[in-house]
Amino acid sequence: MIRYSFFLILVIYPFIISYTPQSNSNIISATLKVQKASNGKKITIESEVLYFIDKKEIRMHYTSPDEFIFISNILGETKLYFPKKNEVLIQQKDVFSAETDILFLFFTQNMSEMGLKNIGFQIISTKAEGDYLITKWSSPMGSKSVSEIELVYNDYVPIYTSFISSANKPLNKTYYGNYTEFKGNYIPLRITEITYLATGDSIVSRKDYSDLKFGNQVQTYLLNFKIPNNAKVVK
Repeated sequence: MIRYSFFLILVIYPFIISYTPQSNSNIISATLKVQKASNGKKITIESEVLYFIDKKEIRMHYTSPDEFIFISNILGETKLYFPKKNEVLIQQKDVFSAETDILFLFFTQNMSEMGLKNIGFQIISTKAEGDYLITKWSSPMGSKSVSEIELVYNDYVPIYTSFISSANKPLNKTYYGNYTEFKGNYIPLRITEITYLATGDSIVSRKDYSDLKFGNQVQTYLLNFKIPNNAKVVK
């Protein structure tokens, strides 16, 4: 579940649409509002999110403060398309993989472990404190940054995760709240992250999801969006 926030604010419009329709029988859409604060500055980012559950792909249309389209799959292949310039930025980074998106994990993974087993973590302790169940997980061999993850549950749903460095310092803390039941899954509509920087500063990010839709309820151009073949590839 290791992931770090990725915020790029670039420009895009108009959209180019493919005319080959795709099945939307197992697709979820949502509206996302992100408020991010660091060094006394605050920024609000708004986007539409589309999850292709079967093929494990995410598409996002960022609408504020600027616009661009973000596409990522399970392999970490990431594309950002800027229509005003007809340019596309292509990256290959696992940190941006669809499988590391937090909300995608809630839709597709066993929440009793938050997908940690799938990425090599092993549980090392479990204890109860009042209404809370606290579990700790050791990182897989070869991990240089994260030594341990603490995962806390309340009423059988995750409410908190903490990433600890090999120097026993917090790297990231994430809080999950405002749960709702959606298509048989309990989904946190608010996710608050605190990322601790090496400089001693921190970045606070609050994500609020709304207007969840499923299957045939999903009506968006993102379903059939296709980057044009003549788009210029930039690095």
